[in-house]
Amino acid sequence: MRKAHNRRIEALIEVWSKIMSINKSWSREELISLLKDVYLRRRIEPLRGLSRPSDIYEKELASLFFVGKYGLGLSEDYKDVFYDALGFETKVEEAVNKVIEMDNVDEAKKVIKEVAGVDNESSIDGNTLARILRIPFTGVILGFWPEEKFIKIISVINKAFPELENTIRKYVKFYIAFRTAEAIAKGEIRSPKVKEAFKRALSVKLGFPKNVPGDHYVFTIAREVFNVREKILQKVLPKATAQNRRNNKGNRDILNLSANPVD
Repeated sequence: MRKAHNRRIEALIEVWSKIMSINKSWSREELISLLKDVYLRRRIEPLRGLSRPSDIYEKELASLFFVGKYGLGLSEDYKDVFYDALGFETKVEEAVNKVIEMDNVDEAKKVIKEVAGVDNESSIDGNTLARILRIPFTGVILGFWPEEKFIKIISVINKAFPELENTIRKYVKFYIAFRTAEAIAKGEIRSPKVKEAFKRALSVKLGFPKNVPGDHYVFTIAREVFNVREKILQKVLPKATAQNRRNNKGNRDILNLSANPVD
């Protein structure tokens, strides 16, 4: 799986080399800035879905966390970074490892609320839950955690927070779309039929059989994050590719009209 992310991992190793080369206490904001600079220079897109939120580089710190801890084995030598600047990622990882071993849903709910920074009587919001899910998502996507871990945490959280089912379904859809785009980038999916079977099989595996993302979702990730060539996308995602071409043509027509206004 990591082969699809080689360039990303190389960029993250560069970030860690810069961190290690300067003897100082790094703040979270400094890590975000450093990560962003390296990604932009190397033309690496953060792990994302359809949108590109303003905090996308902060979310990408999860990738920095996994490469540093599991790829480079730096967690013991750089405890100050992992427990301060990357403190959120460290706490969530510890919480996830606890929760997936729990049989008691109420206890699991309590652990998740603690890492979210809310007391047991307060509610956790969808955005915070999505930030928490980003950690197991990234661990699995980069190949450092088995997929079963993500499936388990989704199952537990879905039971613990039924009021946040909409957020959980959205995240599951994001995961399925991302894994499908990744499989296309790796050459494992080469036809629309295999693509559709892959999406549906994964949705069943995750326990959300009707939560299948549309092809436009998959197309956007494949093109923007994995830089899959249009020739391949046209073969596997013909309708989404055609729609994208129509949209681009429409945008160009609007620009042409703006550049040549009719008096």
